Amino acid sequence: MSAESYLIPRRSFLRGVGAALALPSLDIMSPALGYGNSAAAKNLRLCVLFKGAGVNPNSWDITGATETEFTLSKLLSPLEKNKKDIVILRNIDADQRANGGHENVTLTFMTGNVRKS
Repeated sequence: MSAESYLIPRRSFLRGVGAALALPSLDIMSPALGYGNSAAAKNLRLCVLFKGAGVNPNSWDITGATETEFTLSKLLSPLEKNKKDIVILRNIDADQRANGGHENVTLTFMTGNVRKS
């Protein structure tokens, strides 16, 4: 084969380069213009605290009767300014006694699935 057989017409080359330069401007590649980028979506956050070794409930637990009217413990007091946006789940049990015990709770954290040995 000669070197000339690899040559492509100039117009084809320019068309290909133009298309390659245009690719980054596609909506799918531009997160600023993509789906779910509204102001509300940008402010969503998830913070999960795991107390794997346990904690004194009196230093951690909230007090109060409803999910909107409660008092944060001393340990949670830095979150006071965000209290209206917080959901605190209590009394969740990951019973792993039949599957290796205490150390397997970490493996099932946030899934609820029992580890299969």
